[in-house]
Amino acid sequence: MGIVTRKIQTLSDLYHNQLSTLYGIETDSRVTRKKMAEAATSPVVRKELNTATRETESHAARLNEVFAVMNAKPDAMRCGCIDGLLRDCRDVMEHDTEANVRDASLVAMAQAIQQNKITRYQTAHAWAYSLNHDKAGLLLKQTLDEETASCVRLADLALQVNDSATRKLMR
Repeated sequence: MGIVTRKIQTLSDLYHNQLSTLYGIETDSRVTRKKMAEAATSPVVRKELNTATRETESHAARLNEVFAVMNAKPDAMRCGCIDGLLRDCRDVMEHDTEANVRDASLVAMAQAIQQNKITRYQTAHAWAYSLNHDKAGLLLKQTLDEETASCVRLADLALQVNDSATRKLMR
């Protein structure tokens, strides 16, 4: 799995590259997301991160369907941005940080990953329809909706854990 190395000449090439990058993100982030859930101390944070892990697995499976619709083999490409975010997640888990602060940081990292994925799924969805890949477009829209819902849940959760971390600081 390599960082964007393929030759891109057409929108179809760009679309396939985006799908391969998304597939790489979904497969690469699964293990780190699971570890993030294990590192969380708040049961609510742990539950949301476990939900995100399960969704990541279903998103990778759905991308397999998209590739099948395109008569293409799924291939995972690395994404430097996500690699950096996942490295940051691992750093957060390794630091001896107060529990509420670690939970706030884990939620923030999960939000950053979600935002990146949403942008990429929005783009892939638009390109699918531009290329008349309507079935793939529907599958990508389903994932996009799930990613967006997860992002909203994480934003709500961030308010809770940030408030908890702040109250601990004020004592």
